[in-house]
Amino acid sequence: MRTMVGATRRHRRSRKAATKIITPDTWRKMSGEFMTIQETAEYLNVSTSWIYRNATRSGLTPYRFAAGTNAKIRFRVSEVEAWIRQQRPH
Repeated sequence: MRTMVGATRRHRRSRKAATKIITPDTWRKMSGEFMTIQETAEYLNVSTSWIYRNATRSGLTPYRFAAGTNAKIRFRVSEVEAWIRQQRPH
């Protein structure tokens, strides 16, 4: 029986390169400009799991507030709206 351990490791992407870490001081200044993962999923009418899996592949840039496993991931409202306009057929 074959295990999938090696296969799953190969397909993982490093999220550190695609995310930007924001300091607490910057967060206080810009808190109205960002949406949570849940808010972004509702706005785009997709599931939160889709956001986790496909957002960076689709061109949405996640911003990490803090470091480590408890980091808050947010998306800039203006970038989400621009992404929506880009997805529409011309």
